[in-house]
Amino acid sequence: MSTTFVYLLTLTIGTIDGWMNAMDKELNFKCPAGTAVYEINSKHDNYFEDRVFEILCRPTGKSSSGCQWTGYVNSFEQMFEFQCPNQSVLSGMESIHDNTAEDRRWKFYCCSFHGTLSECQKLPKTHLDYAWSLYAPDNFVFRGVASSHDDNYHSIQHLQLHDNAYEDRQFEIGCRTTDKTTTSYQWTGELKET
Repeated sequence: MSTTFVYLLTLTIGTIDGWMNAMDKELNFKCPAGTAVYEINSKHDNYFEDRVFEILCRPTGKSSSGCQWTGYVNSFEQMFEFQCPNQSVLSGMESIHDNTAEDRRWKFYCCSFHGTLSECQKLPKTHLDYAWSLYAPDNFVFRGVASSHDDNYHSIQHLQLHDNAYEDRQFEIGCRTTDKTTTSYQWTGELKET
């Protein structure tokens, strides 16, 4: 009886193992003051056609202030390219899921960074329907996000065929160094098939 109860509880909560949202539910995460996002882990589920996310923060080594949320940066099934303005860094993410579109709309939380940030470099694009982990090495933080939704429309002589093969979103993260002595990095994340 207790084993059945624990199993049902796990299905109901949906945020076990560090995930910050449940499938088809809102994600709303903000880093503590003085920290910024440096790692994002995600896993896709084909039944829900959605993703769960784990977002990790670390101290920037500089003070941050002037934090604010953006409005939504995309409509459902639309691509977006977002970068925190001026000298600010990514310190939070919020999204809502829609079951009809099988997609998410995104808002971002940016905090002013009192220091010098290098030019933005992009990590490789994530793969559709895969679990993935994007990590910024020491002295780097995430600054922007680009993303496109793939619901696998094909255009054949002006006809659009929709086969729902993926119903997933690819992400590409922009990363900047917070240390003038560090000028480049190697991406060390690994894409894992679900």
